[in-house]
Amino acid sequence: MNRRSLRALAAPVLAAGLGSLALMPTAGAVDTKGAAAPRPALAVTLVRPLLADWPRVIEAGGGLFAWQEAVIAAETGGLRVVELAVA
Repeated sequence: MNRRSLRALAAPVLAAGLGSLALMPTAGAVDTKGAAAPRPALAVTLVRPLLADWPRVIEAGGGLFAWQEAVIAAETGGLRVVELAVA
């Protein structure tokens, strides 16, 4: 990359960086209008963890269906799949 193209690239990048810094709020800015502190959006409660045995087998009724359909195909010259062994 020659110097001319490097300068042409650096100028807009530098301008964008300085512009974004100018738009950022300063860390030391304090609102002195007496606004109340915002309420937290989430309340957190501390609990003690418990040891629990989880079942290894979960019984459920109904059918078992694929979440997404998978199309399995190969270039076999018109042959068809008779059986698909899934482990």
